[in-house]
Amino acid sequence: MLFVSFLLTMYIQDRYEFGNVDSEDDLVEITLSMEPDIGHGYIKLEVGLFVGTLSVWEDPNKVTKVINPHDEADPNTDTEWPVTGPFSKTLWVEGYHVHNTFPMVCLEISYLHPTQKCTVDSDKVEIRPVEVCLLMDGVDEDNEDFPGRYILYNKDDDDDDGWPDYIDYDNTAEDDLVKIMPLWVEPSDCELAPEYNITGTVTFDVTSGDSKVKIWEPNEYYPYVPQVKYKEISLPETYATPNDLPKVFYVEGFYESDGPRDVEFTLTYNELGYKDTVKVTVVHVEPFIDSAYTKSLNDWPKTPGGGLLRSPKYMFGEDDPIYVQVKNIGIDPDEAEYNVVAVTTASSLIYLGIKETGPDTQIFRNS
Repeated sequence: MLFVSFLLTMYIQDRYEFGNVDSEDDLVEITLSMEPDIGHGYIKLEVGLFVGTLSVWEDPNKVTKVINPHDEADPNTDTEWPVTGPFSKTLWVEGYHVHNTFPMVCLEISYLHPTQKCTVDSDKVEIRPVEVCLLMDGVDEDNEDFPGRYILYNKDDDDDDGWPDYIDYDNTAEDDLVKIMPLWVEPSDCELAPEYNITGTVTFDVTSGDSKVKIWEPNEYYPYVPQVKYKEISLPETYATPNDLPKVFYVEGFYESDGPRDVEFTLTYNELGYKDTVKVTVVHVEPFIDSAYTKSLNDWPKTPGGGLLRSPKYMFGEDDPIYVQVKNIGIDPDEAEYNVVAVTTASSLIYLGIKETGPDTQIFRNS
């Protein structure tokens, strides 16, 4: 039996990054201004209660902070600017955390007297961070978009009936399906302010690569009736949040990916268009018996009526090497990547190093 074990780099959620974050697209632009034009005094911007829910930046790529309570080196919850003439400033607000007990936070701007520093006038806006959450087993929030989740092309035969699992719909030994769960939109259970609970609808969809996967509902009687594949569903599906959620489904690798992360699952909050994404690569692990990678290693068929165990040892000598090929798991187009395949038998576990055959060929082989 073969299974894949990838060496993955940990990636960081956008909310934890600052200092020129590439491709940031979730910050909201705001504008500060004051009338009439006054050439003295101060403008103060501050976060009210529950300061951990947002950060404020001078630019959309988070190069320069204005307010960042989460900066371990220099946390702050307010900032001031001297007024020397007409005042106008554009900033970007980032949602950092959803607080189910107190789901709102105030961002307040004040004009301060030039000598006494007392508040002359102020204005504020109430901000409500929202979180849409799609969960998939085996991948955490930091890695959902990149490198995403790797699942196996389901070509093995778990129940040993002669049918590849991806076309076997009565397979009580199936073990390669991966759970995926659309969750409600947060906040959903506000203890002190239930009027702030998010309601509406969400849409669960596979927005690319739908031919590479199948999505199954779990058998309602499982595990008492041991069958994982029960009822295939077609996406998109729409649900009320939070009343219809969470939902549990299982994803099957039905055909190998053409490239990394070419399957994309999304859960979208329809009222605001916010979404969470999990990207998937369907991996095909191919063993060969020759160094040219032309002769596939397939299980030797059982002898009819003979009761013999299937074994590849009849195909070549037991000391002959096994060659392994995996496609479309490359990440860096500028250099050949390395990865690992784990080969298991009934009594041993061997790790094979595999290397890309060249920069961005996305064909990985062992030596």
